[in-house]
Amino acid sequence: MSNGLRDLDKNDKLSKIFSYLVVYYWILMYIKMPSYVLLTLPIGLFIGYMLLIYIKDFTLSNGIPMILLFIIFAVYLSLIRLDMTSLIAVALFGLTIFMIMHFRLRLSLKLINTLFFISVLLSIPLYYSGYGYYGFLPGQGGYHHNAALSGRVSMFPNVTISIYFSFIVVFINYSFAKHSYEKIFIFIFSLYFIYFGISRTIMIVLLLILIFSLLLKVYPLKKNWFYQFFLPIVLIFLPIVFVAVIEDIIEYLLSLNNEFISEYFFRGFTSVEKILDDIARTNIWTEHIRLFKEHPWGLSTSEIDLYSIIYLSDGGSESFLTRILVRFGFSAFFFYLFIFSLLKSALDDRDNYLYIFTYIFIFIGVNYGSFFAAYNMLFLILMSSINNKYAIEKE
Repeated sequence: MSNGLRDLDKNDKLSKIFSYLVVYYWILMYIKMPSYVLLTLPIGLFIGYMLLIYIKDFTLSNGIPMILLFIIFAVYLSLIRLDMTSLIAVALFGLTIFMIMHFRLRLSLKLINTLFFISVLLSIPLYYSGYGYYGFLPGQGGYHHNAALSGRVSMFPNVTISIYFSFIVVFINYSFAKHSYEKIFIFIFSLYFIYFGISRTIMIVLLLILIFSLLLKVYPLKKNWFYQFFLPIVLIFLPIVFVAVIEDIIEYLLSLNNEFISEYFFRGFTSVEKILDDIARTNIWTEHIRLFKEHPWGLSTSEIDLYSIIYLSDGGSESFLTRILVRFGFSAFFFYLFIFSLLKSALDDRDNYLYIFTYIFIFIGVNYGSFFAAYNMLFLILMSSINNKYAIEKE
């Protein structure tokens, strides 16, 4: 058997183990407070196993990609701070991404869709058993401090997991699934749990995907100045401009007196100050950048709470890509370079999905990103989806 065939066989076996791992983490989604060992041990053992295989086959010609530089520097900074929690976290997180890409780990659409449909069905007994806080129909949910969120629907005890799982499923199926009745039902149920789950971030993301899809149909992806330079620069600076004029934008939208915007995006608030307090992310970004400037070597979780002016223990994770600046210091810049290296790969392979995926990853990472962890089902499905094109070509 040639080396190429052996590699394919090895990757297929690892992908099968990876599938079992994802099912395990799907089950954990129904456990409200799983222990740290239950979360980290399975993925840690799997990463350790793949690391042994990688070291055995390693050659200097493989080079050192940006994700490995991120791991090396983040581990070093954690060690000099004697911050073992951050060390373990970044090693698991970084190596999970690296191994998914190196071994082309992937999940079948059949498995992803099966987990989704089972989750939809389980939302009914979940609610009637009293285990789920939100219902499967609008209005069944319990009291919430914000009346606009009381009627949310959810497949899981955690409504945010339900929203993002629905988004990931519809994004992958939209990009790769063939036209069928199953795809239609996927779209219906996914959009149902997204819309009635009430997530401003994901509604904007869906709009971005639609815009990108239309753009790529009219102007096919290829290596040129527009996709290599112009679009990335615009999409970097556009959010900065948006934040600078956000108060004016909110005032204009309020003046429209549109019921959908007022209830869905502003959640019933009628003043700019209360809407900004509800969004809160601009304060989180500012605080993360301030902490990074003062502590460029990184901070442990306890130190973040100690030095923060605002309370970040809960809300701070709503901006993953700025939080890693605080947690892992300047090593985070290697992670940013890794993200932009995905754009280059997308252009080299003319991979529309990977190109859109990169921007969506950044957008979610800046606005939320709480599930960006090696032991989270959503993250494992999302990251492995970048290998779907390879899997389809192989078939």
